[in-house]
Amino acid sequence: MAGHVRRRAWAEAEEVFGVVLADPEVRRIGALVEAEEMRSGVELRDELQTFQDRYEEAVRTGDVAVLARICPGKHGRWGRRAS
Repeated sequence: MAGHVRRRAWAEAEEVFGVVLADPEVRRIGALVEAEEMRSGVELRDELQTFQDRYEEAVRTGDVAVLARICPGKHGRWGRRAS
């Protein structure tokens, strides 16, 4: 019985998600968000390329020490940008 209830709940949720995601206003806003993400990515690409290169080199060479390094600041593994 519980399996049937769970499947029914998922089916109803999928139907609701489908209706919401098909709404023209939701689609328009989604397109705006995607455009802004692309613009921001292009704007930040040069600034962040050093970190991407460092990561790719560490993966390519299997440098576990670099991959496991944690920034002492709040920005995690790849450190903060030098000011």
